[in-house]
This record gives sequence, structure tokens and C-alpha cells, in this order.
Amino acid sequence: MTVRRSSIAIAAALGATAVACARLVGLGDPPLVDDGAASPSPRADAGTGDAVPGGDVASAADATAAADANADAGPDGGDADRAAAAGPPCDPGAPFGTPLPVGSLNTDQDEFDARFTEDELTVYFARSIDAPGTGNLAVYVATRRDVNTSFGPATTIPVVDVAFTSHFAPSITHDGLALYFNERPDTSGATMDIWVAHRTSANGPFSEVEPVAHVNSARNNANPIVTPDESALYFYSDRSGQKLIYVAARTTTGEFGPPASIPAIDSDEDGNVAVNADQTTIAFSSTRTPRRYDDDIWISHRADTSSDWSPPVNVAEVNSYATDNPTWLSPDGCRMYIQSDRDGADFDIYVATRARSR
Repeated sequence: MTVRRSSIAIAAALGATAVACARLVGLGDPPLVDDGAASPSPRADAGTGDAVPGGDVASAADATAAADANADAGPDGGDADRAAAAGPPCDPGAPFGTPLPVGSLNTDQDEFDARFTEDELTVYFARSIDAPGTGNLAVYVATRRDVNTSFGPATTIPVVDVAFTSHFAPSITHDGLALYFNERPDTSGATMDIWVAHRTSANGPFSEVEPVAHVNSARNNANPIVTPDESALYFYSDRSGQKLIYVAARTTTGEFGPPASIPAIDSDEDGNVAVNADQTTIAFSSTRTPRRYDDDIWISHRADTSSDWSPPVNVAEVNSYATDNPTWLSPDGCRMYIQSDRDGADFDIYVATRARSR
């Protein structure tokens, strides 16, 4: 029997503390429906205007490219030229610039798994609701007027915010009607499963959530990211005894088929995954060698969805001597959003931008 949770059934749980989950995970809905809890104030050193450069650069050449890319960044690391719909796009072959913190989203708590709508004006993410590092996470959403302005206050999504359960890793479809995310109860031995919340209009509230059929296993199934057209769902799982990245394709029945790993990029310890809208670029975290520290970000490309993925390459210019995970790739390939604890305190959201074409 399908397990389904409606907004009526969980109404009594709203406002209660959500609990559970591992640290490296994250989830959020727009303040258009402002019936959730308001977010904490941004951290004093994060600011709400111009981003502060952070992270380290692998070489002098990378430093030059980073300076060029960062010179194009607006507040929160956004691309000011893109906001104005003018100027050349980025050079897709250029390295990413130094990751900059998205100041208006970061607080003294952990922030994880920032995923955006295709116009980058709405972000869904997860934030710790207790002390950083406890693993207790709730889903938040925030919006901004354009990519050259800061995000407004973030709010939780009530139908996803349930007592004694952690929620993280949100991913929204192009039409805004389905939000995929992870859920993990606060019980001993609980595993992470992938759920989906639905609504009837892009500006309305989510009314119910249910586990995604045919995708979850008895082991951990984490960090889901759905393609905008909802044709494929990527995530990682340790169902085989190894932590691998999987993809499930939607079938003619309207449900996802059995997930399959991706041999061309597999190692035995891969994690957080981000894929672009047309599924031709995939970024993921891995402890494979060579690496700078613990989780490094790697990237692979392919010509189209019928082609093989290229051998993964370490994205040295965005990695630091800390934990770095990719969370979202912009459709134009110009920006990579990541989560990192490189500041030595908590996990924050960063954005790295490629240099513009000249």
C-alpha cells in the first residue's frame, strides 16, 4: 500500500522540531506562500550584499581566471551581466573562479544542498535547526528579484516540515509542481529515502508527500536531483555495499523505472551529485584519488543522453582543504553552486563562476 502524508494529517506536527540525519545533507518553498517559520538572520561575517571571496586556487593560472570570473559577480556571487541579459556568455572551457559565499543565505547554522529554479531566482535548501553538525535539518526556500540582488528571508515548507524527522536535498521540477527531497526519521538505524511533494499550482502550497515508487532500497538513498522535465532522477545509494551514483528514468507509465549505476564514473565512494538540465554535465563529490582533502568535486561530460560519460576530472579550482560537495549547475554552464565547510565553522553555500567569453 502506498504511504502518503497529507497536509491535514500532519497539521498537528507543524512547528515541532524536526530531528535526525547525517551532517552532509540538505532541503526548502517560495515565500509566495509565507506560512512557514522565518529563517535566522544571516551570519554577521556573511553579509547580505557583495559576497566575500573564499576558498583557495590551485595555480597562478587559476587565480587569474578566478579574478576574471569574480569581477563579473554581483551580490551573492550572481552574474550581473546575466541579470541585465547583456554581454557575452561565459567561456565553457574556462576554469571556474574562486567560490564565493552566498551571503544572504548563510547563517551560523549549517546550510546544505542549494538547488535553484532555472532562472536562479528561487532556491530550495536545507538548514540545521539545532547546533551545527547535529544533523537535524529542515527544508527552506528563498527568492530574489534578479540574480544581481540578495535573497530575501527564507521560510520552511510546512507539509515537508514534520516533527522528529530530517528533510534535505530538495529538487524542484520546471513547472514547480513537484519537489523531490530526502527524509530520514529520528529513529535508531533509520535510513534515508527519497520522497516527493506535489501541488496543483506553482504558487500554491504542497498538499501531500509520498515516497518515490521503485527508487528506494533498504539502504540509504540520498541527495536526489530531478531533471527539470522530470524525465530522470539522479541520487547516490549504498544499496550495493558501495556508495555509487544512480539514475532512474521515467517510463511510459509515468513512474520511474529501476535505478542503474553509472559505470563510466563509478568508484566505491561517490556522494552528492548535481546534473545540468540537459544531462550532459554531471558533478559529484568523491573520495577517489587524487584528491585535496576528504570529499572533492569531480566533473564529467557527454555529447547527449545516448553517449557515454567522459572520464571524471577533479575540479581543482573549486576544491579546498575541507569538504566540498556540488549542489547545482546552471543551465548555461557558467555557475556551479557548492556546499563547503572551508571557513572552519559550519557548512555554507558558495557559488563559483566561469570567466566571460571575450
